[in-house]
Amino acid sequence: MSVRDEIISALTEVSKMHSKEFAHVNGVDPEWPEWYADRLLLLFRNIEMRKMDLTELASNLKILDQKYRAEEPDISWQEYYADHFLNM
Repeated sequence: MSVRDEIISALTEVSKMHSKEFAHVNGVDPEWPEWYADRLLLLFRNIEMRKMDLTELASNLKILDQKYRAEEPDISWQEYYADHFLNM
């Protein structure tokens, strides 16, 4: 599995976890970047990529969400985020 695929897999796994945990509020979670970052740090630790702390990762997730929504690329958000993380 490529590093890009490992990142995509981690993002997908955390997305599924978040959907389950916040199903009672239809996924609404204003603090989602921190929630995702907290879980992703554990999954990213063994992936060959630039390491970030919780605050930096949460900030990147929030910025990437805004950029992805504005650009509306023809790839999944997981692919978009993975490409960003690989090019940091």
